[in-house]
Amino acid sequence: MPGTQRANTKTTTKSSQPSSRPAVTSALLHTKKLKALYATMVKCRMLEERLAVHRRRRAGAASFESAVGEEALLVGTTFDLLPDDCITPSPRASIANFIQGAPLAGILAESRGNTESLPGCAVKLGIGAGLALAFKMQKKPHVALCLMGEEQLTDSAWKEALAFAGTRKLPVVFVVQARSSSAKLRGNQLHDAPVPAITVDGCDVVAVYRVMQEALRRARQGYGSSLIEGRLHGKDPLEFMEGYLRQRGLWSDAWRQRLVADFRTKLQRAARTGK
Repeated sequence: MPGTQRANTKTTTKSSQPSSRPAVTSALLHTKKLKALYATMVKCRMLEERLAVHRRRRAGAASFESAVGEEALLVGTTFDLLPDDCITPSPRASIANFIQGAPLAGILAESRGNTESLPGCAVKLGIGAGLALAFKMQKKPHVALCLMGEEQLTDSAWKEALAFAGTRKLPVVFVVQARSSSAKLRGNQLHDAPVPAITVDGCDVVAVYRVMQEALRRARQGYGSSLIEGRLHGKDPLEFMEGYLRQRGLWSDAWRQRLVADFRTKLQRAARTGK
């Protein structure tokens, strides 16, 4: 059941902030929020499948990576960001920008361009920490979000960015997408992180959403950075959420069909007219 698998979350905290985590252990989310989270995941899946066609033509099947299966992690961490919050550039930025309200036509147009100039790990982390430092110096309640792959945990820039953000209590949230079985490496990195760290089921959008809300609360209230590791283990996040909605009596096949048909029309219109 989404958001209730407490055995799947492990927290390591090295902060003076009180240890209570109300956003993680709070009551079930409102019906409208649950359905909105699922609806957004469905749209992200459909959009990613459309974008994948363009990327595959450019990069070729050998080097192509799809965000299918990452919908819960992407939606859960970006769903309630504020308009002035920032997401650092990444291969998943198009989906994250869509969740934040970017026009479909613009996202589709960008997917046809060249994305090979995306910054590397060090630059991406530097952008995130720099934005967060600017927010803090300007006393603005905004947050920077860095979406990272687990392969980047071995980059020296990773530890440097965490240390920089942790010692200065910067409003930045680092999110690691973990797919492999290298639990020992991830465990050591999380244990040694100089910021509060939590591991969550990356296929459970409700669990991810709650953890992210706590991280955002900490950042906006001046307590500093957080590290979230979302473990992706082959479970389809859409099917997982569908099962939960059925259990809550919130599911309707007709509702999903209308949702898919409506968004397919919008995708087709955006591709055809650029609007």
